[in-house]
Amino acid sequence: MRPGFSCLECSHPTCKHALSQNGVSCCVECEDGLMMIDRTSAPKWKLVCNKCNVVINFKDEAHIHRLDLSEEQCGQCEATYLHVTFHKDKTPLADGVTEYTGCLFCDQTLKQYVALHHAQMRIKTSSSRGRGRGRGRGKGRRGRGGRGSRGT
Repeated sequence: MRPGFSCLECSHPTCKHALSQNGVSCCVECEDGLMMIDRTSAPKWKLVCNKCNVVINFKDEAHIHRLDLSEEQCGQCEATYLHVTFHKDKTPLADGVTEYTGCLFCDQTLKQYVALHHAQMRIKTSSSRGRGRGRGRGKGRRGRGGRGSRGT
């Protein structure tokens, strides 16, 4: 990876964070960003834009166990389909079905479990480190000898 680039911009073919492995669609707000699955966000899965601060969170009630890209694309918006595996005991789908594949933006089943947010940039206020460590427990103030003069 080139210096100055983040994992969200990685183009290496074997990297699990690469654009080719996680890219879902164009960003919903900026023109040159790409919405990607954030693999480090499991089990609270989210999609993030690799250029701006747009975040699509999956709601907690979805109970998503695994999130992967499908080989298919949506015919309406050209987004890559998501293959969602829900938790086996808490699946929100009817009849206990745990796997579902569909478009995040057009499919009503998936759409009801997402929320669009904007990430907030954390700005460090000041690098004040407090009062410091002090002078210790009283030793080291008199120099090496510490017991007075030797020659008397």
